[in-house]
Amino acid sequence: MTARAVAYYRVSSGSQALGVSLDAQRTTVRRYVEHEGIELVSEFKEAESAYRPGKPTWRRRPRLKEALRECKRHKAMLVIAALDRLARNVVFIATLIETRVNFTALDMPDATPFMIHIYAAIAEEESRQKGLVVKATLALAKERGQRWDQEGQRRKAAADKRAELLRPIVDELRALGERGTYRIARALNERGISQFGRPWSTIDARRLLKRLGYHEKGAASVFRQHQLAAEARSQILVPIVTELRASGLTGDQIAAQLNERGHRTARGLLWTTISLWDVMRRYRRRQAYLSSVTVRG
Repeated sequence: MTARAVAYYRVSSGSQALGVSLDAQRTTVRRYVEHEGIELVSEFKEAESAYRPGKPTWRRRPRLKEALRECKRHKAMLVIAALDRLARNVVFIATLIETRVNFTALDMPDATPFMIHIYAAIAEEESRQKGLVVKATLALAKERGQRWDQEGQRRKAAADKRAELLRPIVDELRALGERGTYRIARALNERGISQFGRPWSTIDARRLLKRLGYHEKGAASVFRQHQLAAEARSQILVPIVTELRASGLTGDQIAAQLNERGHRTARGLLWTTISLWDVMRRYRRRQAYLSSVTVRG
């Protein structure tokens, strides 16, 4: 029975997926299977960083996961051009070994699992050291006022240019009273203006307004609005309740007095002794908290 193999190719970024790295891996694997007389069942390619600190996850390697399923289905071995093309993470390599799928790294075809663990540790440390060098270089360039992120700069310039093209429309909408991110996004969608072929969202509108220097902070959250309303009610009720208590009235009598004067709870209900003292208790807590903040300040 002819041996079977499934090829897996990995590059570090999407731009490399079309470059020499992928072609070199494919050439190495195909030359090996032809020389050994192995049937190449299928090939999988993926663009993903090899070194990620912490616990690895298969979610970032969907193509590798498919390749392993294909190996189990055809009882084939996984073939990769080099171990670092699989991963630069010891834990990830160990997890792959635990799947009990045979795999061969062509830069070390006779390596045992123990040797593979050692080489993976070396590759991980090498990647970490490279990361430290790059980070230090970027920090030095930033300190000198230089930028390495040329692609990011180009994207930012393109986004700023597009925002400026939309400025007359945004100015018109703002003049008509459309100032919130939701209203701006809705108005742009109603005019048939798309955001890279898709409808505008509030997040897209917020970014657009920020680029144009128009972004305004939204109103207070619903929770904060409730807090402000409760504080306003307390400012009205507390002096009244304090005055009635000083005159010797009981809780039931004070609640009755508030109801007669037309005061209602936040839910529009009649006052009771329980709801009245609940409001007073929260008011006292609030005052104690503000006093403690003032003292600490």
